[in-house]
Amino acid sequence: MNEHQPLAGASTPSESQERIEQLRRRLRQAAGGHLIEGASADCPPDLREQFLQRVLEFEQLPRIPLRSILIERAAELHDPAGLTDAEITTHLWGLIRALADARVFLECTDHLNDRDLYLFLWNEVLPAEDLYFPHDPNFACYFDPIGSGSEADTHLYLKHYADAFWRQSWADEFPDDPIPEHEPPPYSRDRHLPRPERPPHPEHQ
Repeated sequence: MNEHQPLAGASTPSESQERIEQLRRRLRQAAGGHLIEGASADCPPDLREQFLQRVLEFEQLPRIPLRSILIERAAELHDPAGLTDAEITTHLWGLIRALADARVFLECTDHLNDRDLYLFLWNEVLPAEDLYFPHDPNFACYFDPIGSGSEADTHLYLKHYADAFWRQSWADEFPDDPIPEHEPPPYSRDRHLPRPERPPHPEHQ
């Protein structure tokens, strides 16, 4: 047998490359035309093909609203319209616990009162369509009311949440941008928010 002849059923380099290019085209289509592959140039074709196939399978998973996840898990969702402030506070913490049970967590909320945070959750978080894995202890999703990167959100972060290191880092990187004086946020909720627990290490089970 010619030692350079491919084994029966094995892919030739050109066939493998064609499959890789097909996967890339499908991924670009799924990503709206943009693809950053991230694999090193010397990655073997078979490993590159397996990686792209797994990425494509992940990208093709259905995105569903977080609201639907909570409803499936029998969480009680209360429309904020018409709720009193006392009811808002009660239902806010019920919603926060339901989100944590679904492995969804909040941060940087101390600048918002209970009603404003509830409205943020109701209008921005619950309709959010994404991939959620509430039964996976390794999964955690975070929502941040000031996480958009806008000028207003950055101002709030620097004013209420950034520590001395981050304030100095910002000043060094953007010396022409004024930094607001630090002020403690008006509420103290974040220290009571649920946090994800690390799953036990297999050696400790």
